[in-house]
Amino acid sequence: YLSRSQVSRIRGKAKYLTLVTTPPLNMFFGLLFPLLFELSVLIPAPAFSQDSNPVYREGNRVSSTRTFLTRTFIKHEFHHLNAPLIGTVAVSDVFDCTLECLSNPLCFSVNLAAFKVTHRKLWCELLSSDKFRNSTEYKGNKYSHHFAIESPCSSSPCQHEATCVTNYRDGSFGCRCAKGYKGEYCEKVLGSCREAYNLFKSNASQLVTLHLDSKPVTVLCQMGDFGCGDGGWTPVMKINGRQICLGMKISGQLRFIVINKQANSLYSLIADGRYRATSLGRNEWKKLIGAEGSLQLRCNKEGFNAVSTASYRSKARIGYIANQENDCGSCDSRIGFGTGGYPDNSLTCGNAASHSPDNGDRYIKAMGYILVQ
Repeated sequence: YLSRSQVSRIRGKAKYLTLVTTPPLNMFFGLLFPLLFELSVLIPAPAFSQDSNPVYREGNRVSSTRTFLTRTFIKHEFHHLNAPLIGTVAVSDVFDCTLECLSNPLCFSVNLAAFKVTHRKLWCELLSSDKFRNSTEYKGNKYSHHFAIESPCSSSPCQHEATCVTNYRDGSFGCRCAKGYKGEYCEKVLGSCREAYNLFKSNASQLVTLHLDSKPVTVLCQMGDFGCGDGGWTPVMKINGRQICLGMKISGQLRFIVINKQANSLYSLIADGRYRATSLGRNEWKKLIGAEGSLQLRCNKEGFNAVSTASYRSKARIGYIANQENDCGSCDSRIGFGTGGYPDNSLTCGNAASHSPDNGDRYIKAMGYILVQ
């Protein structure tokens, strides 16, 4: 064991110093004199200078008589971290500055002036954070050096601009992912609202950053069971999915039905104009409209790109068309999304019906919702 004055005489001859204190003393370290500490590793090297890289080892060691605490500080020349201050002290050298930090359990890094000024002292800033948690505030500086407690975050384990957070008690770390990423190291991307729901476990609909075709896109994910079934639902776009949830809002009333359909995207189901059948049934489609829903009794064609043989008659990108005749040549009624044709070409979402439908003529416009999971 050495006194502080003894260490002052040998510090210029050591490259690796292990500072060790007992926890009770550590709480009042700056107030006690003379200080007791152990110089457990002493390797001859050139004296410290502004160009050197002194390293102070960190770790916990337990003996039969006491528990020792040691810390490692890494020097980052001509850098400064703008982080919450614990305090500022005037010191003689880097040894005193890092020792002040070691004596304070809230200190994780320091800024030390590169040049001595008043009374041949250096100002030393004790910081309550590190450059990993405050990366945007860590910058080059001509007038100071930054010293940080050695951290597993130094190897940049967190990906995609995630924030690495060190647990200085046990040397572990965690990654706080940026929006749109997940995983232990934030190495995985979110590709659907379903994945976001499984990650956040929240029924609150929210804006989520998804990665579509390797590009980040912010979408409003509909979470929870609002009529389509539990989980996270994605507004329709180019997304892989297994289910499509269709909703219509009429006079403030929102109703949904679900189609089980595996596809790479909704675009792949409708873009080529080819008819792809579904099998929900007319009563299920009429649920979107409620008690006012009305369709003719024949033809009964449903699915994607459901159209009449005559192009000017009823058609639907997604929906159900019907006729009063025993064919689908001249349909006069439909329920669906992306609709058009006779009897009202301006009605693009909702229910249009004429020529003897089962619940009277209808011209009901609706706000449409198309979601996938």
